Amino acid sequence: MKYWKIVLTIWMSLLLGVSFAQGFQPGDKVADFTLADAAGKSHKLSDYTGKPAIVLIYVSTVCPVSYAYNERMAAL
Repeated sequence: MKYWKIVLTIWMSLLLGVSFAQGFQPGDKVADFTLADAAGKSHKLSDYTGKPAIVLIYVSTVCPVSYAYNERMAAL
């Protein structure tokens, strides 16, 4: 019984999270924000207005699978 309560709680949490998530469509505008790169340099989204694409990649430094993508990310 306790197992099913935990499963139900997790399932309901996921459903609620999805229902409150804000979705974006291609062409939607987002608020300007600033992120730091690996070297600590700040980059504002508005600095890249008019560029063909912006790629943000978040990886875990402790995940062995993410290491397989290092060369691909560097090529971008």
